[in-house]
Amino acid sequence: MTSRERIVSAMRHSESDRVPIDLGGMRSTGIHVKAYRKLADYLGYCDLPVRVFDVHQMLALVDEEIRREVHSDAIELKRLNGGFGTKIDSWNGRDIFDDGSRYLFPDGFDP
Repeated sequence: MTSRERIVSAMRHSESDRVPIDLGGMRSTGIHVKAYRKLADYLGYCDLPVRVFDVHQMLALVDEEIRREVHSDAIELKRLNGGFGTKIDSWNGRDIFDDGSRYLFPDGFDP
């Protein structure tokens, strides 16, 4: 079954080969940037930059490599707004946590 078929099957309440997986396809299935950093490191993607697309909830933009690795069936549509009126069209790095990781924020975000 393809991911699309699996999701459509679930929406129709029919049986599929497995339950669809959604990691970051929408805000309610998002993952916090610190948890995402740990997941990426665990999966061997230590150099993958973590981009914060939702500055309210500090949610990470899930990269295609991670999505494939966890077999996520849902993909996110391009997000245009990162919260607080910031547009997501370019990124800048910041060290905001004490974990030593650098996170990328939408360019217009300046707390």
